Amino acid sequence: MTMKFVAFAAFLLTFSQPASADPLDWLVGCWESKDGTSKEVWVKEADGGLSGFSVTLQDNDMVFYEVLRIATASDGTLTYTAHPSGQSSATFRSKSAAGFAVTFANPSHDYPQEIAYKRDGDKLFATISAMHGKNPRSFNKQVCD
Repeated sequence: MTMKFVAFAAFLLTFSQPASADPLDWLVGCWESKDGTSKEVWVKEADGGLSGFSVTLQDNDMVFYEVLRIATASDGTLTYTAHPSGQSSATFRSKSAAGFAVTFANPSHDYPQEIAYKRDGDKLFATISAMHGKNPRSFNKQVCD
């Protein structure tokens, strides 16, 4: 399954758009849940932007995926665009970014309305929620083997 995941992620990441996201280089890498059912890969593009791919597995079958992109808008704000399987794309704008943490928000989106990442060493904590952290769903990931 890992080779299929990597090949599929590499294929989808070739469709990225130019932008720059240097402040979030700490997100680059492969991250997975302890039980291996959730994986997320972020790569830095030549232009400085980040492209990502997330997948959820059930019984070694992919049941959900999304293609992700973090870019810098013309006003300097970071944007996070998600293209989830079977759903419309959505773009979120950075609400806060400092050190090894970033929060993106889109109040007009149904759910999630906020997406937050925080890195602590080889651990990545991701949370999706409604505005102001309501109805959170957290994902704790570690560096992939």
